[in-house]
Formats: sequence, C-alpha cells, structure tokens
Amino acid sequence: MVGLRENAERTRRKKLTKHRAVATMPITRNPPMNTPSTQTLPTRLTLTSSVWSRFGATLAMMTALFLLALSAQAADVLQLAPSYKAVGKNGDGSSYTGTVTIKIISDTTFGIEWKIGGSVTKGFGMRMNDTLSATYMLDGQPGLIIYKVQGDGTLAGIWAIKGQPGNGSEVLTAR
Repeated sequence: MVGLRENAERTRRKKLTKHRAVATMPITRNPPMNTPSTQTLPTRLTLTSSVWSRFGATLAMMTALFLLALSAQAADVLQLAPSYKAVGKNGDGSSYTGTVTIKIISDTTFGIEWKIGGSVTKGFGMRMNDTLSATYMLDGQPGLIIYKVQGDGTLAGIWAIKGQPGNGSEVLTAR
C-alpha cells in the first residue's frame, strides 16, 4: 500500500514538472564593507503553465475591453443642433437673449456665431466628451466660453472676457 502511494506521488510530481516554466534570476547581495567582491545567489522563479494560461486569458480579456471602450468612445459623437436660443446673464447681473448658430467643422471642432441684440460675434470651438469651449473676440478683447451638455440636451455655460471683472453665464436651448 505504501509503495502504491509513493509511486502515485512520483507520477504526480513528474506531471507537474512537465508543465512548469522555470526561469533563473540572479540576486546580487551587497558585499560587507571590508570585502571587495559581491556574491551572486541563484534564485528560481517557478510558474506553472496554468498561471501562464490564466495570465494570457486575462490579458486577452483586458485587450478586448479596451478595444470595446475605444470603439464605444468613437461612436459617441455629440449631435449639436444648428441653431440655439441663448439666454444669459452678464457679469454685472443684467440679462440678455439672442440666437447662437453652430457649424460643425469636424468631430471635435466647430464654428459658432452669437447674435445678441444688434451685434454679431463669431468664434471657434472644440469639443471634448460632453464639454464644449469656444473663443471669440469682443471689443478687441479675447473671450472664452465653456459649455457643459446637460441631460436634457441644453448647453449650460460660463464665459469671461479679458480685462472685464467677473464672468457671465449662458444657457443654449435647441430651436
């Protein structure tokens, strides 16, 4: 009976040894201060084939998820209306209304035109995910507006003009 157990154990070890990948990595120990040489001790790193196969499966799964996320992001193209009603507040608290026209240039860039009162202001903007920002010139000074797309499709933004204190706010609703 004891002989059968030992034989079975030897057979099991042989099978395990066949499926192992063995790598030897030297470890260098710092020498004592009074010894000029270093000593290299061999160390064995043993990984079974099942570990490698799990690693490969995990890597394949992570790659697939990354590619899926990338394709989902590429498919996530923000649809902008060509025309919006603008309602806003200036930095001094006064209100204004007007229209805004957006002309798509590429997946990430657009031209924008505000018609507020009797004046027309043109600008250029970029999109990143659900945030749009645009620059423009007003009375010879650069301005910047940043819009965030809301759940109902409106664009809520804040703006500032160089040389003017404070900032204004604006909400665009598709017409």
